[in-house]
Amino acid sequence: LMEKDVDKEEHQELPVSDISTPDLPEYTLEEVARHNVREDCWMVFEGEVFDFTSVFGAHPGGTDTLLSGCGKEATDLFESTHRPRTIEAGHADYLIGELKY
Repeated sequence: LMEKDVDKEEHQELPVSDISTPDLPEYTLEEVARHNVREDCWMVFEGEVFDFTSVFGAHPGGTDTLLSGCGKEATDLFESTHRPRTIEAGHADYLIGELKY
């Protein structure tokens, strides 16, 4: 049997950024600010909203560090206390939405 030639361009994989994902809800900073306590802790990193409520008690940086970012745009805080790409490595499970500007 002879193998059929295949057009390579027709079968290239799409970059991850070109793959569609379900739309996430949008939240304003005012909405995020209401979630500013240990029992209800949301933070914004690079335009994405995360719910870290369940992380308390297990966060290696301690409760005070985590609490200092609750209800806020916390990109600078996060980057100053974590290694690069930490969000991608393990925090994506806590992503709940996008920041509405």
